[in-house]
Amino acid sequence: MSKSKFITLAPCLIVLAVAPIMGQTGYRFFNPAIADSIPKLISGTGMYQDLPTRKFNAEVIPFEVNTPLWTDGAFKERYIALPAGTSVIFNDTADMYSYPDRAMVIKNFSVDTLPGNPASRILFETRFSGVRLVAGKEKWYLWTYRWRLDQTDADLVADAGQSVTVRVYRDGVGKAPFLKKWHYPSKNQCAACHRVQGTGGRNVLAFFTAQLNKPQAGNPSMNQLDRLFQIGVLKMAAGAGAKPDFSKSPKWSSLDDPTASLEHRSRSYIAANCSGCHGQRGISTGAVLGVTIDYDYHDMKVRTDLATKKLQGVFPLDSAGLVVPGHPERSVLIYRQKMRNQMDEDFNPEMMAMPPLGSFEPDTNAIKVMSQWIAAMPPTAIHG
Repeated sequence: MSKSKFITLAPCLIVLAVAPIMGQTGYRFFNPAIADSIPKLISGTGMYQDLPTRKFNAEVIPFEVNTPLWTDGAFKERYIALPAGTSVIFNDTADMYSYPDRAMVIKNFSVDTLPGNPASRILFETRFSGVRLVAGKEKWYLWTYRWRLDQTDADLVADAGQSVTVRVYRDGVGKAPFLKKWHYPSKNQCAACHRVQGTGGRNVLAFFTAQLNKPQAGNPSMNQLDRLFQIGVLKMAAGAGAKPDFSKSPKWSSLDDPTASLEHRSRSYIAANCSGCHGQRGISTGAVLGVTIDYDYHDMKVRTDLATKKLQGVFPLDSAGLVVPGHPERSVLIYRQKMRNQMDEDFNPEMMAMPPLGSFEPDTNAIKVMSQWIAAMPPTAIHG
């Protein structure tokens, strides 16, 4: 059994003292269907016009989401790149848009070597999703880069993925480090969530109305969706008419949004983190595990009474249910979020843990908010 590698991240801001590495003159819309065409270094993608200063090429457009997926506290930045003259076709009645050939969706992951200190933040991983149109149908390809600790470039990760253990300094300089697990996903693990094999799943997990419907970064008076239409990233389908009034469109909420109810914050989080598998377009869990929960919430309509769902499996809880109104301590939805196999050195996830991939640390803020939501529910007779 292979052991994970250890990486020490210096508990301070890393200052680059290297010759400038210039990017391409523009983003390279290479063919993701041909593995050999995918650059071995991120500097070869043309994502950055100037890599040391992190200046992006003009084709790489940032966007933000209302409800980020949990990845063990990593900080994320999201981008979309489209070939000249193309746009993503907007659809306000569904949770998927239509993408042009060779569109790319990109996500940066960063970690703090000193948690809570942005000056110690370094890039750790960048994931790419690229699409080719085959007979008019989208086929998506996924790959990831691992950033070097000196931040000079990032290397293409092998198809099998890679696991490392990172030393971060939660208690400050000179204190014992926390050994933080990190996994660069394999091709199959990427496909497990993104459903790249044409099964009807949501290939892009965050680029749709309920996630994008928020104020534009740096210009809170403009909706981000309006801005994406303005710059041509989004457009309406031919004959579909004018773009809608986004104040009436679906909108998820972050866990920390004080203007949203506990239920809306919790269901938004569940949809963002769970519906990729436990949803209308998720994996066929019903056939494999008997899990038929419909966590879809893209239009903010409640389809699932979580308190009535039967459990699959046995849990060490008193009168357990998926959700037991008034009792988060008996609710498997909370229990499985807390579960992590911290002793597993080979990164095999604890089977009870949810999500089963991409996380080795529970989201304590989500557990807190969702526990408050469940505690506030009026008791029912279902769980005795």
